Amino acid sequence: MPNDFSREGILARPEVPERSLVFFDEIDSTNNYAKRFVKLGYTDGTAIVADHQTAGRGRLGRSFYSPAGTGIYFTLIRSMNTIGANNLLRQTPAAAVAAIEAIDAVTGVDSQIKWVNDIYVDGKKAAGILTESIASREGGPFDTVLIGVGFNCTTREFPEDIKDTAGAISRLDVDRNQMTAVFWKRLLYWSDHADSPEMIQKYREKSLVLGRPVSFELGGMLFHGTAEDIDAYGHLNVRLEDGSIRSLDSGEISLESWK
Repeated sequence: MPNDFSREGILARPEVPERSLVFFDEIDSTNNYAKRFVKLGYTDGTAIVADHQTAGRGRLGRSFYSPAGTGIYFTLIRSMNTIGANNLLRQTPAAAVAAIEAIDAVTGVDSQIKWVNDIYVDGKKAAGILTESIASREGGPFDTVLIGVGFNCTTREFPEDIKDTAGAISRLDVDRNQMTAVFWKRLLYWSDHADSPEMIQKYREKSLVLGRPVSFELGGMLFHGTAEDIDAYGHLNVRLEDGSIRSLDSGEISLESWK
């Protein structure tokens, strides 16, 4: 039930990690709040969770639809000193692996990863990831990573512009307290082990794009090819139409129909 989603409900779950939790019935954005929270001092591993976001954010400046009662809007604060600067680019794949594991553990629903940051269920986007690096001190170096994830647990109605591409994890009730606790625990684990071959292997196994034709824009040009592999850093290797390989470390791809 929607009203059962609460800080107390999450902390009552046996899976919940022993870290700080900040919960809001409504907030502009959990990532935005985390940025403000970090300026005041923070604990590595703290989770910011909301039932409703009024200004949810996605990648590339997009908004993330975040209605009350049907989703989980979550940000994990990580110290760069803890995870290691070399693992920064692996935090998004780590979050994706944690998300599919939590979805499977709590609901039994099979989900897949659309490189680099989207979780799909039955061909539609059911969760998205936004990872940001920030400085905890004004003018200081980037020393903090914010891993934001939004889950459409049971969302049914979507705005006109995304109604054909967005979906939900389940048509049934989802225990959002349990989902949050399990995801938080798995995310902490994979964030700490982001350089492990096991993490990338799980990411590959759940890939929606490997072996499929894709397109992407780079330098104002449109490229077409086939997604061949995901390397140890989470880069997507695409074999282009001329036979060459292009390795993508960020950006966005589109899936295409077989020619």
